[in-house]
Amino acid sequence: MSGSIFIGFLWGTWIVATFLMHKQHKYRFPLALLSLILLIVYPYKIHISPFSIQLPAIILLIIGYVYITYLSFVKRLFMMIAIIVMVTGYTGFLLMTLYDPVWIIFDYHLMSAIFIFFIAQILFPKNLFSHLVCSVLGTIQGEVVYGVILSKWGFSYSACSGDYLDTYTIYLFISLTWFFIRYISSSMSLKNSIGKQKHG
Repeated sequence: MSGSIFIGFLWGTWIVATFLMHKQHKYRFPLALLSLILLIVYPYKIHISPFSIQLPAIILLIIGYVYITYLSFVKRLFMMIAIIVMVTGYTGFLLMTLYDPVWIIFDYHLMSAIFIFFIAQILFPKNLFSHLVCSVLGTIQGEVVYGVILSKWGFSYSACSGDYLDTYTIYLFISLTWFFIRYISSSMSLKNSIGKQKHG
């Protein structure tokens, strides 16, 4: 079912944040609240001629741009450029799948998620928050641009539908796994170097 991965991820996040995370953890309440809100609004769309957009995407869009306002001017400027790159790349990917779907050699959602990850990784290889913000803002706006292009040809399009949200959830899994592996690797390297210095 379209959107099932997204919904399952939100339920899992809500359960972990509500019942398993330490009560004093600074991300506990925001994660639980955001997960619950996104679950509640998931079925709803906003119709903006000539297309419609899923309500969770609008909430994520607002959160992303609020995050950008807290960045310094230079970081904000780079983030805006990075978002334009992501919009262009993601829209191009969607158009390529429309024109010539034969080159989708394995699962569409997984291939899309890997594509998004690679672009975000090139732009923000070290900062997880910027990585996620750039990808969510770029892909949501890419969905909007794609919807506008399709409307010029007389096609209707539901931007950021369940399929998109599933794709983004898979991308999120990939990104979190990648940064976790890097964190473990750097921690082990640091521990080994400290151990060598002590023995030296």
